[in-house]
Amino acid sequence: MRVKTVLFIALSIVAVAAAFPIEAFKVTGVSASVSEPEYRGFCPHRFVFTGRITVNRGGTVRYRWLRSDGSAYPEKTLAFAAAGTKTVSDYWELGGAMGTYRDRWLRLEILAPNSLLSNKAVFDLECIPQV
Repeated sequence: MRVKTVLFIALSIVAVAAAFPIEAFKVTGVSASVSEPEYRGFCPHRFVFTGRITVNRGGTVRYRWLRSDGSAYPEKTLAFAAAGTKTVSDYWELGGAMGTYRDRWLRLEILAPNSLLSNKAVFDLECIPQV
């Protein structure tokens, strides 16, 4: 009798788990934007970037910012208590006394729990001399 009860409970748990599978934690969306797509003025100038990371349930995301010049920012983590979207930000300051920088960008790279890349947040910079 006891073995039948244990077997029944085990089979019931398997049936419920099959009927209601638990989806693995993952990033379902990521995007990036820049504060100013174009700047012409005195340099150096700081561009501020905002990223939005969306997940399907609670967990921890590992991410970093990638730059058009090949540099990568240090890895960071972001904890979620439940499904939803959170915002992250960073900046890139560049430009000498003079110079033009076209089609520069930052983008978010999701490293874990799954691999994902955001769009490129593109900007142009034209430095003018200070008189």
